[in-house]
Amino acid sequence: MVDINTVMLVDDDDICNFVTKEIVDDLGIAREVCIAMNGQQALDIINERAINSEVNGFFKPLLIFLDINMPVMDGFEFLDEFEQLDESLREHVYIVMLTSSTNDDDIQKAKLHTISGYIPKPLTEEKLKEVVDKIY
Repeated sequence: MVDINTVMLVDDDDICNFVTKEIVDDLGIAREVCIAMNGQQALDIINERAINSEVNGFFKPLLIFLDINMPVMDGFEFLDEFEQLDESLREHVYIVMLTSSTNDDDIQKAKLHTISGYIPKPLTEEKLKEVVDKIY
């Protein structure tokens, strides 16, 4: 299938992260699945990898699955901060809201940001294939 360097899961739910990682691994679409428990941790990982890129090579995530409701920094706060990053860190990064929220307000608020999709939890192989098809 597709060969994505890094898929990042940004979610404080360990079970959801486990299931999502298993699906990504089973489909063999990514070399790495990176997990952040909240938006701040995700930004820290992205920035740390950018700083250390000369030493380790920089593998920014190509695909980010982002939950909305998390402690420290929620999904919308992450999007606000992510959109302020240098373009080199944002370009060619696809963000998909993967959330249990079906609230119309959340869906409309998500559309105000640069995201590639909004899908309900849990991730399935079919949903992942649809996301990957949109990217490629």
